[in-house]
Amino acid sequence: MLVSLFNRSPGPQASLAQALACALTALVLGWAPIAGSEVARAEEEAATASPEVSASKAERSPVALRQLRAWLDEKGQNQVSAMPAEARLAYRRGLIAWKAGEDAEAVGLMRGAAELDPSFAAPHLVLTQWFLTREPSQALLSGAALVHRLKNDFVLQLELAGNATFLLFTALFWALLAGALILVGLHQHELRHVWSERLGIALSSGSARVWPWTFLALPWGLGLGLGVPALVLLAMLWPVLKARERLVFLALAVIVAAAPLAPTVMGRLALPLREEGAPFHGILAVEHAAEPAATQAQFEALANLQPESPFVHFGLAWSARRAGDLPAAERAYRRALQIWPSNDRALNNLGNLLAMQGRFDEALRQYERATEVQPGNAAAHFNASQVHTRLFDYPAASDAVARASALDFEMVRTYQSRSGEDLPLVDQWVAPATFWTALAQAPITAVPVALPPAWNGTIETSGWPFVGLALVLTLAGLGVGLWWQRRMPLRACSNCARPVCRRCAHRQREQALCPGCATIAARAESAEFGRVLLAQQRRRTERTGAILRTVVSTTVPGWGMIATRRTLAALVLLGGTSLLVMPLLEVRGPFALGSGLDAGFGRSGWWSAGCWLLVYFVSIAGFLGRSPEAEPVTARPQTATRPGVRLAEPSSRAA
Repeated sequence: MLVSLFNRSPGPQASLAQALACALTALVLGWAPIAGSEVARAEEEAATASPEVSASKAERSPVALRQLRAWLDEKGQNQVSAMPAEARLAYRRGLIAWKAGEDAEAVGLMRGAAELDPSFAAPHLVLTQWFLTREPSQALLSGAALVHRLKNDFVLQLELAGNATFLLFTALFWALLAGALILVGLHQHELRHVWSERLGIALSSGSARVWPWTFLALPWGLGLGLGVPALVLLAMLWPVLKARERLVFLALAVIVAAAPLAPTVMGRLALPLREEGAPFHGILAVEHAAEPAATQAQFEALANLQPESPFVHFGLAWSARRAGDLPAAERAYRRALQIWPSNDRALNNLGNLLAMQGRFDEALRQYERATEVQPGNAAAHFNASQVHTRLFDYPAASDAVARASALDFEMVRTYQSRSGEDLPLVDQWVAPATFWTALAQAPITAVPVALPPAWNGTIETSGWPFVGLALVLTLAGLGVGLWWQRRMPLRACSNCARPVCRRCAHRQREQALCPGCATIAARAESAEFGRVLLAQQRRRTERTGAILRTVVSTTVPGWGMIATRRTLAALVLLGGTSLLVMPLLEVRGPFALGSGLDAGFGRSGWWSAGCWLLVYFVSIAGFLGRSPEAEPVTARPQTATRPGVRLAEPSSRAA
């Protein structure tokens, strides 16, 4: 879904919506504070940098802007596609200038950084944040530029998709684990009661009360991680869990069972980053290669070994075109088109080569084929307008450039401003959709096994033997829980709702009382007075439980919502809390491909504090705003024989 959104060609109205979505994404996901979070690091690095890169007051003067203009002029004269080092330096200087209050210079440096390296997405995001409250129209323009970058840059899409996959799966596991731990905490009375009753047969009453606490903590110290002990304890509690609580158990079991697939999933996403090997053969490094001649020689040798790889031939043609070897580039593009006959970008680039050699009619035919394959290819329309202009066919040139402007006005404006070039033509890199298709179709044998650093070393991802052990232990816990419930069914005390069983329950007519309530009732001289004493005991128990639940619910996010049976909403809240906790534990996305979008993710500050306040507000409001029928799971009085019978409330006369 993410990829289809990025690869869809938006209309004029959709551009505004996508820009708004981009700005909201920057705020919601935590990328918006990127500028403020980077300033300190920028100043620290600048203070220890070489004289050329130092961030002193002299650099925050107009000298920095003059140097930026010199870089931009050099980039245009040498027709360099990107200057990454200079772009990062201008970006850091822009952050420092913004902190110093030099807004105009900071904006100029940030825009220059985006122009120096088109693949560097962080400047667009920073500009969106800066303009969001000051000049919303400029924020929309910066957001639209970022959306345009997302649509056309496969590396950026790969970074976002890979990091989003990692973060979502990590947050899901932590949310389910936290929900399972909360359920174990809410139902620990039932577990301890069963163990205590079983141990009470052979041990003293004091030991029988102490050992269940040991058994409750023992599974977490056996080196089986966190998921398996939670699964085993929830399996033993299966007979007393509600439907949505059982859903937490099942979801956690599924994610633990699927954990060994994580290396394959992440390895497939990391496949395009390999420097060699099918299907990409390191082509991502070709687009902005510093030495195209060396890259051409490398891919010429690779083309002899991989004659059927379209990526190899496209990379060879691209590097040969940058190295000035037009005949070799033409041969490589024609070979790539034999494998990719409907690749509009290869057709467009081949047309550019033919136009540069003066073969205008052949070039126009290639542009026409490209627009037939992909009518939304603005570059092919623009290049055709340039050739029509050279042929003095001004009506056709005007019509072609109008279509190009309607599809991609920013691209047309950028290339038309290059007045120094004799024939400005737009070359196109491999489309992101082509990369994603090849990635999805890559055979499983070509996928490397890769784990993010945060997952490396965790027992859940150790392999299928651990999954087998976890399955055996979970099934054993489930069997024990069902057997115990059949041999010693648990009920709730008719008065205080504490768990009781047939061994410890004291029957009084239709009521099943726990030993404590039975002792209180036995002290009464009459049945009426006994009901009064039991009512007082029930109120004391409920008051103590309410205080304890309130304290824990206001401290642990999601506890109160699960206690009041709002399990699904609590899991969503716990997932959001997990995303806030990850940066505190230095858990970062594994894909850092130079876009700079992850630089400010989860940094501490007002935004982070606001998110934590929101989490606690939702958690506490969900607990306090429960409906009257949503009673806590620890307070469900039941009778031993007839479920419909309830204790009668004492009358005022009896009191």
